[in-house]
Amino acid sequence: MALEINITNKSLDKLTQKAFIYIEGQRNTLDMKRLKSEETDQMKIPTTTTDLAKNIMLSYLNTDSAIINTKIGQVTSLTQTMQLDIIEITPEGTIRYRMH
Repeated sequence: MALEINITNKSLDKLTQKAFIYIEGQRNTLDMKRLKSEETDQMKIPTTTTDLAKNIMLSYLNTDSAIINTKIGQVTSLTQTMQLDIIEITPEGTIRYRMH
C-alpha cells in the first residue's frame, strides 16, 4: 500500500531548496527532486493502517534557513493518489502550492 504523490513544478523558477514530504509520525522522509519549470516527478510513500488520518507534511528551508513545515493533506486511504502543483517559489524561498 502506498500514498502516491504526482508533483509538477508550474512555477517559472527551478526548485533550488531542499524539500521533503513525509507522513506525520513516520520516521522516513522523501526528498523532492529539484524540479525545473514544467518538470514532473512521482513519489510513493509506503502506508499502513496506522497512517490513516495522519497529516501529509511538506518541509523545506527558506532563504533565511528557517525550516518550514506545513500540512498539505491527510491520509484518507491506504492507496491514495494526490497531485501537488508548485505554483510559485518566492525570492524568500517560500513554496506556494496547490493540492488536488
